[in-house]
Amino acid sequence: YPVGTEKRYLKPGEFLVGTKDPAIVTAQYIACNPASFCTMKSFPTYSDDAGTVVLLNDSLDVLDEFSYSAKMHSPFLANEEGVSLERISLEKPTSDPSNWASAAASVGFATPGLPNSQAVSENEIQDEILPVPKAFSPNGDGYNDKLSIKYKLSKPGYIANVRIFDSVGRQVKFLVKNQSLAQEGNWLWNGVNDSGQRLNLGVYIILVEVFDRAGHTMAFKKTCTLTD
Repeated sequence: YPVGTEKRYLKPGEFLVGTKDPAIVTAQYIACNPASFCTMKSFPTYSDDAGTVVLLNDSLDVLDEFSYSAKMHSPFLANEEGVSLERISLEKPTSDPSNWASAAASVGFATPGLPNSQAVSENEIQDEILPVPKAFSPNGDGYNDKLSIKYKLSKPGYIANVRIFDSVGRQVKFLVKNQSLAQEGNWLWNGVNDSGQRLNLGVYIILVEVFDRAGHTMAFKKTCTLTD
């Protein structure tokens, strides 16, 4: 299956997406780079359960090879349909099953043409949760109408629950439930409760709980102020 019939130069660090129909890929995934797409005349069919992908040059020398199975996906996934398996580190061997993980739900389960959502950052990152702005006013005036809860984690592959409580400890909003995460990203809250009603002005507590398949857990507690 030729990737393309015309010459195309890839710079170091660039990505290439081989697909028969770029429109389907861009419609299905929220994080993608259409400029990296290469339209192929034909494309192999891969089973969801297991298979092997082999990359060859024009002399049929094997450049890379990867055997996969559905067991490599996160056990927290309710449905593996449409979820990409992503390589975590470019330094570790392609054939290492531990070097692969399910793409994060927070980016739409795939990032065609962009760095993998589960790719390990070269820089050391401290675990951090940051509400921005600390005081937000969801009154529809276009200024600070939503709270952005930004996160940075020391590694990818965590699952998150995010809940909002009022100042006396009553849960008012279950914002995120069992969402698989990239290494960094954010969640938005528009100041309404689980019934869609706008909450009263005041201080609210944000509880972020993250855990991974190895049983490691972390909890972060932050505050924000809902103003007018």
